[in-house]
Amino acid sequence: METEPHPFVSACRRHNPHERAVLMEHGPWLALLHPRNSPDYAQRSAAGRLSLQLWNCDEHLSILAPSIETDFAFEVFPVNDEAVRLSCYRGVTDFLDELELAAIPRPIVSDLYARFVLAALICA
Repeated sequence: METEPHPFVSACRRHNPHERAVLMEHGPWLALLHPRNSPDYAQRSAAGRLSLQLWNCDEHLSILAPSIETDFAFEVFPVNDEAVRLSCYRGVTDFLDELELAAIPRPIVSDLYARFVLAALICA
């Protein structure tokens, strides 16, 4: 009998920073993406499952940009051992303000998302 993994385990897998390569660094944040030489890159790209990850090294906080895996929302993890989904990047920056964490500026996130996620989906 096959069972669904616990939501915490599923979120942990989606937010594992070791499965992605570093695109850029901005203060304590890293922007990460699945590497193009990954065996499943083409499949992930074609299925819309590439996900830009923002990883705060100091706080061990992960933010996934919208993709099929996050129901097209930004997903922040862990927050009280759960993943929190936010509909827009403004919601992410407001959320990080509450935690007293600086966010990566929106133009940088938008540029990375367009160049590496959307472009890969269009070309898949």
